[in-house]
Amino acid sequence: MPARLNRRRNPFLLFCLFLGLLLIVGCEDQGQLPVRTLRITINPSQRHELFSQLQKFSEKHDLEIEISDYGTGGESYAVWMLRNSILIAALHNRHDRDIVSVGFYDQTRADPVSAKTLETMDNLLTDLVSFISEIPNVTVTEE
Repeated sequence: MPARLNRRRNPFLLFCLFLGLLLIVGCEDQGQLPVRTLRITINPSQRHELFSQLQKFSEKHDLEIEISDYGTGGESYAVWMLRNSILIAALHNRHDRDIVSVGFYDQTRADPVSAKTLETMDNLLTDLVSFISEIPNVTVTEE
């Protein structure tokens, strides 16, 4: 019976090690700056409307999307949308509850960012602004 338990723990242990490695690598990547940024000013009570619009946007542009509130019941949340080499990260500011910062990242890390990637990001940014602007009493500014 102990051998059976060990077999069950090994995949879990490998998963934990893999997750830890991803976290370490992710910490090293925090130095990457966004290519484009938006600042969304929105009432925290409208977060579900925001999530709905982000979901529609991601479906339109065939982006994988993940929304997480880290088990905080919506007090703090992050949204990641990814397609090919472009990552869009929307992070709720815990210190200013009305602010969501959106960054557009080039995952190829080309320096300089290719003209095609910049054009794609600009098109995505323009469309994202139009989706979010459908929410009443929301302000979106490019930074």
